Amino acid sequence: MFLVENKFEIGEECYATYRKAIHHTCPVCNGKGRYQYNGFDLKCNNCNGTGSIHHNKEYEIAICRVKVKLIRVSRQGEQNMITYKLKMLDSCSNNVNSRREENLFKTYEDAMKSMEVN
Repeated sequence: MFLVENKFEIGEECYATYRKAIHHTCPVCNGKGRYQYNGFDLKCNNCNGTGSIHHNKEYEIAICRVKVKLIRVSRQGEQNMITYKLKMLDSCSNNVNSRREENLFKTYEDAMKSMEVN
């Protein structure tokens, strides 16, 4: 038997950091998602009709308010690895559904401080 010292409890609200893609206006369609060519209205293939593009390596760190739904603990030797399943409370990226303990913070200010360090 082993003891788990988790930082958060189920139902607790906290803050998560995540990578948010930086989007730019598509230069081909000027952000419209479509363009005219020889009298035809065509969907822009450069942005897939969205009007914006982003590069995989271009992102910013953002903060999202979340609520803990489930706690998972895995054991590696003598060390516990705690992962939290989350419910998003703010409108943030859909990829904020599971986080390790070091990416969750009790207050918004703590999350901001972590971003300054990185």
